[in-house]
Amino acid sequence: MSKENSLSSSEGSSYSPKLLNPIANWLITRLQQPFGIWWAIGWLVLFHSLAFMPYIGIESMQIPAGPTAIWAMIGAAPLLFMAYTERFSNIGHKPKARLMPRVYLALLFWNIVTTWWIWNSTAEGATAAFVLNALFQCSPWWVFRFLQRRTCAEYALVGFACAQVLFEYGHANWDLSWSWLNLGNSLAFNLSLAQWYSVTGALGGSLWLWLGNGIIAYALLVKAGLVHPQLSSRRFRTVALVWIPVPMLISVLLYFQNGTNPDLPTAEVLVVQPNVDPYTEKYTGGFEGARQQVALMCQQSETKITAQTRFVLWPETSIPYPIMIDEDHTEQADIVRLLRQWLARHPHIQLVAGINTYKHQPAGTLGPDGKPAEPDVFNTALHLSAKGPAELYHKSKLVPGVEQLPYPQVLNMLGSLAIDLGGTVGSLGKQPNRAVFADTGLAPGVAVSPVICYESIYGDFCSGFTRSGGTYIGIITNDAWWGRTNGHRQHLAYASLRAIESGRMIARSANTGISGFINERGDLLDHSAYDERTVLVGQVSQHPATDLTLYARFGDWVVWLALGVLGVLGVVLAVRRR
Repeated sequence: MSKENSLSSSEGSSYSPKLLNPIANWLITRLQQPFGIWWAIGWLVLFHSLAFMPYIGIESMQIPAGPTAIWAMIGAAPLLFMAYTERFSNIGHKPKARLMPRVYLALLFWNIVTTWWIWNSTAEGATAAFVLNALFQCSPWWVFRFLQRRTCAEYALVGFACAQVLFEYGHANWDLSWSWLNLGNSLAFNLSLAQWYSVTGALGGSLWLWLGNGIIAYALLVKAGLVHPQLSSRRFRTVALVWIPVPMLISVLLYFQNGTNPDLPTAEVLVVQPNVDPYTEKYTGGFEGARQQVALMCQQSETKITAQTRFVLWPETSIPYPIMIDEDHTEQADIVRLLRQWLARHPHIQLVAGINTYKHQPAGTLGPDGKPAEPDVFNTALHLSAKGPAELYHKSKLVPGVEQLPYPQVLNMLGSLAIDLGGTVGSLGKQPNRAVFADTGLAPGVAVSPVICYESIYGDFCSGFTRSGGTYIGIITNDAWWGRTNGHRQHLAYASLRAIESGRMIARSANTGISGFINERGDLLDHSAYDERTVLVGQVSQHPATDLTLYARFGDWVVWLALGVLGVLGVVLAVRRR
C-alpha cells in the first residue's frame, strides 16, 4: 500500500479544509456509524432524485424542487466516501464484498423515484428499464473501485468523473440507450446555470457535476483523516472554488447577456395541440376516426393562420394509424392529396406533421426467417407545401422496447416486455443522416429541424440538424402517455438544453401538454397547459445556417477530453507498477 493511499490519521487530520465543515462533521459522524452505508444510499437517492424533479407535491400544489445544481453535486459524495474507504476499514461494519450490490441498490432506487412514471405504460417494461439502467450505471463505479485500489484519492475521483462521462456518452449511442438520467440534464431546471452548454453540451455539465461530487467526497475523506492529501489546504480550496462556483457565475452572466437578437429575421410559426388520448381515442376509430382527427387539426390551424404564417407544426403521429403512406407512391397517397387541397387555400404555409410510413424492400430480399422481407415501417415527419414535392424524415433515435427491439438476435425472447406507448410497437426503420425542411415558398433561407419526440433528449444528435442547415428547431411529440406526471415536464425541460446547445429557438408541438416556444437561452415562452386543445402562435428567430455554437460545430468533444484524462491515468498507473 502506497503512502498516498494509507490511512494517515495524524497527517490527514492536520489537513482540515473549511469547505462545508458543519455539514461535513455531521455527515462523517453518520457515515461512520454501523449503518453508515444506508445514510450514503439514502443521501444519493434523495438529492439526485430532487435534481431531476422540477416540482414536488400533488398536481394541485406543485412546489419547486429547488437548486438542482446543488442537489446533483452533493448526491453521490457520501457514497463515494464509503466506496473509497471500504478497502481500509470496516466503516459501517459491513462486509466489503457487499458495497457494489448496495451501489446498485442506490442507483435502482434513484431510477424508480425519478422515472417512476414509466409504470404508466406497462409494469413489465418499466421493471426492465429500472433494473437494467441501474445495472448499466454501475459501470463507472467499477472503474472507481479499480482506481481506488491502485492510486491516490485524487486520481481515483478524477478518473471516476471521466468514466461517468464516457458511460453517459456510450449509453446515448447504443441500442439500449436511456440517457434520461445523465447528470448534466439536471441543469435543465436551473437554466441560468446551463448557458455554457453552448460550448460543452450537457456532457460538460455531467463532468462538472460528477467531479464536484468527487471534490466534496475528497473533502470528507481528508477531514475524517482517512487519506493523506496530495494537495495543500490552500491548493485544494483554490481547486474547489474554481471548479464549483466559477462556471455558475460565468453562466449567470451569459444568461443575462444572451437572448434573441432583435436584428435577426423571424418567421411566424403555429404549433397545434389536438389533445387526443392515445389510448382511448387516437387509434380506435379506424380510417374514419383518423380522417376526422386530421380534419379537426385543419380546423384548429385555420383559427390562427394569418398572411404572415410560414410553418404549421402538428405533433408526432398526428395523422394516426391506420392511415399510412407508401413511400414508393407518396404523392398518390389519399392523405397527401387531401392535405394539398387544404394547403391550396393557404399557399404561403408549410406543414410539418407526424405520420407512419412504410417502404417495400427490394424484390428478392429475405428476412431473418428466410421468408420475403416485410416492408420497413417508419415514425415519420411529413413536410408538405402547396408547391414542391413531399419530404420525409424518419425518426432515428428510437425508444428501446417501444420502437425497436434492441439487438434482436440476442434479445428476441424479451419482446413481451416491450413498453406500449399507445402507438406503434415493434422495430421501426431509421435513417443515417439528419434532414431539414426548407421553406419552399415565400421565406427562402428558413429551414426547420424536424426533431421527433425522444430525439430531443440527445444533444449531439440534435446538433446534427443544425449542422445540416436548420435555422430553428421544430419538436413534434406525443407525451400523453406519461399523464400528469413529472415525465412530460422533464421531457420539455430537456428541450431547453437543446436550444442552448444549438443556439436556436424551438417551436414545440405536443399531442397534449406542453406545447410552446423556447428561446435561445432555454426560456419557455408562450406555452399550453396539459390536457388542453389549443393553437399557439410565435415569432421564431431565424439564425443563418453558418451561425453555429461551438457545441453545434464540434459536438461532444468533452468525451475526448475525458478519454484523454483516463489515458494519462492509465500511463501513470503503468509507470508506477514498474
